[in-house]
Amino acid sequence: MGRGGSLAVLAFLAAIAHGAIAARGGPVGTQATQAASAPGVLRSRSRCALRALVLVAKLGARAVKLRKQCAREAPESADVSGEVTLQQGPRDAPTAAAVAHNTQAAAGCSTYCTSSTTTHGCVPVISCTGVFSASLGSPFVLTVSEVEGARSGKILYSLAAHPTMPQAPNGNTSYRCLQSPTKSTGLQFSGGTLNGCDGSLTVDFSAFMAANPGAPGNPLMAGQTFYAQGVFKDPGAPGTINYSDALSFTVVP
Repeated sequence: MGRGGSLAVLAFLAAIAHGAIAARGGPVGTQATQAASAPGVLRSRSRCALRALVLVAKLGARAVKLRKQCAREAPESADVSGEVTLQQGPRDAPTAAAVAHNTQAAAGCSTYCTSSTTTHGCVPVISCTGVFSASLGSPFVLTVSEVEGARSGKILYSLAAHPTMPQAPNGNTSYRCLQSPTKSTGLQFSGGTLNGCDGSLTVDFSAFMAANPGAPGNPLMAGQTFYAQGVFKDPGAPGTINYSDALSFTVVP
């Protein structure tokens, strides 16, 4: 109960007590007080006072319960003036997947299809950063992370997604996510550690398109959609290669 509420209840009890004293012929001593000294009136006021005390007890218990609940939800701290303030509890940090999703959404990208699981348990993931613009020429970077380390690979692109996205043959865990014909952005080395999952493939796709005016999709037009997927060597896999999931992205003006 707040300070104002406590004072109000105390004032109410004081008024009752005052009336009770007056009813017994106390200091007030007026005709109205004398009339109020009837036994029925005294019993009525006593019952009223008892109900008021019970109400105070209930309110106090509720206030204590509410205070404990608030303390669990948000820790309290006292400032230098002695006033109690509520602190906001710590928020959960966003997961890496949530951060990647938000970044891709801001860049106009969307993942689709299913990634492979490599010989050493890597699950490669493709993502994008930047804006793919027909006029700005700003960086737009495609990255395939969690690739088998120390392997050769490349990022492919197409102007259409594969309509059925079939799984690779012979038990390979990869899926073909791009419709033919596909175009390579160039062979590269994944880096990282041999047999590890710390390799990656990356390309500035805006720079690639600018440097290759004859590449499929040129000249860029706002509203046109591209599709990309990473592929890399995995000697222990059926067919000795594996693929990442795929990414779609649309050209903006």
